[in-house]
Amino acid sequence: MRYALMHPADQLVAIMHRIYTAGLTTMSGGNLSVCEANGDIWVTPGGIDKGSLTRHDMVCIHKDGTQSGFRKPTSELLVHLAIYQARENVKAVLHAHSPALITFSILNSIPDVRLIPNARIVCGKIGKAPYARMGSPELADSIANEFKKGYSVVLLENHGICIGAETINQAYLIFETLEFAARSELYARRLGPVNPLSDAQIDLARTKAHTRLSDFYPKQHSSEELAARRDMIAFIQRAIQQKLFTSGNGTLSVRLSDGSFLITPYGRDRRQLHEEHLVLVNRGMKETGKTPSRAVFLHELIYRRQPDVKAIIGAHPPHLMAFTLTDQVLNMNLMPESYVMLHHLPRHPYGINYLEPQKTADLFTADTPAILLENDGIIVTGQSLIQAYDRFEVAEFTARAQLAIPADMAACPLNADRIGELNRYFP
Repeated sequence: MRYALMHPADQLVAIMHRIYTAGLTTMSGGNLSVCEANGDIWVTPGGIDKGSLTRHDMVCIHKDGTQSGFRKPTSELLVHLAIYQARENVKAVLHAHSPALITFSILNSIPDVRLIPNARIVCGKIGKAPYARMGSPELADSIANEFKKGYSVVLLENHGICIGAETINQAYLIFETLEFAARSELYARRLGPVNPLSDAQIDLARTKAHTRLSDFYPKQHSSEELAARRDMIAFIQRAIQQKLFTSGNGTLSVRLSDGSFLITPYGRDRRQLHEEHLVLVNRGMKETGKTPSRAVFLHELIYRRQPDVKAIIGAHPPHLMAFTLTDQVLNMNLMPESYVMLHHLPRHPYGINYLEPQKTADLFTADTPAILLENDGIIVTGQSLIQAYDRFEVAEFTARAQLAIPADMAACPLNADRIGELNRYFP
């Protein structure tokens, strides 16, 4: 789906559908707009079920102030108009009431995007607008003032988030990234103090080395490769549905029998990926016309050093992220499945995958199929795509279970005898 070739009304319907079905706003909450090059502004209507919008529900506010459409525009129309007037480079506005960002808004606190490098890179710095009544000129002026200061993401006191971007799809990617980061931070703060990154550390994740691979043109595509492309897309969509990947984050690769491998592309919306978007990498070269994930070199090293590894997943699922943002240890000895599938889940310093990729690749063994990276999620390997994904889900569910333990209660991990029995039956 190419949003740039869609009618503005259809863009608004598609993005609002994504927001609502992802559970990131209520049926009556949130509003979107797109500003055309001629100055016309398309907005979502007010008082209409966000889960059943159609293109015919959208309202156009023309440059001369007249309106066309069968509905009344959103009650927050003044906010949208004020943002467009404040910043000429903003061509799309998203306002929503997602759960984690609402929590921060009622705490009157800004999420710390320095905790996760991708959040800082995608979202930038965040402004904060003081409370004003919904739909009021005061609210519009308050938000517009933050945009005039250069912010493109503004937290509204007791009222959610407002995001401006060049396209409505870009606004959504920022929104989803920030919501996941906020959720991870809230989970982490249940465990203890969080550990933000420095600007220098965040800059490590801005590597562009993946863009400098030489190109090659595949002469043919084997049935093995085509099946791998199909299966990868299916698991990527499953990971998004399970809230383990976001539209802008999550890397997956699969090795083929000739030593080449397929990997997710850089900078593409994960929800819109198709088989042809995956990048074939062979002997240090990439499929022509495509850009692989920034993790391409690490994945290649892992495949070289670990002949049994056939699939790799890297991601920032929110419950696991909580343990990477704090000093709290995630215990794999809480239940048999976690121990048998992962044994243990060691944590390594932030940036090791960028600064010491060879050392990182050597960390993976039969007894260590997955590792946590401080502030940077999990990397999971498997002898098949199914095994890697299963381990990935089990790790996140284990973190979720440990996070759910009340503060006044203690977990009962498996004792040495039970661990010994598992080692005998599942060597």
